[in-house]
Amino acid sequence: MLELKKLCKEFENLSTVERTACLADCSLRVLGKLTTLDIPGVDPVGSLVSFILGATVADGELDEKEYLLIYPALVHTFGADFDFASVKESFKKDKDGRKMVKQYTQNLVEVLSLVDDSVVTDVIMLCLCVLSVDGKVTLKERNYLKKLLK
Repeated sequence: MLELKKLCKEFENLSTVERTACLADCSLRVLGKLTTLDIPGVDPVGSLVSFILGATVADGELDEKEYLLIYPALVHTFGADFDFASVKESFKKDKDGRKMVKQYTQNLVEVLSLVDDSVVTDVIMLCLCVLSVDGKVTLKERNYLKKLLK
């Protein structure tokens, strides 16, 4: 079983270069695996990106550093018609947006039930690359990630 607390601490101490390398490596492995899955009604890549977006707001705040790190994936998945301020504001006000993230989380859990543990570990590491960019993975963020480990 993955030692999430220990892994969080390791990611909090990564340098920018290490974090960027890990993000690139994990992204390639995870996206390579998820794009091969065919699940009716579920977009595995969209679910992953949405889960990561949900993870960034799990502590109640959308940190600009976290947002900037995932921005390319957001644009690729959802298009370029948004910016940090509008996304941050929408998560403050939009309960439907939070419900949508909850649905994507459930979809991602379903997707990950079809893959081996190494992919789940890579997804967790991918999320931690984003969540730890501010130097801290909060308890709420860790609890959010634990949803993938059930």
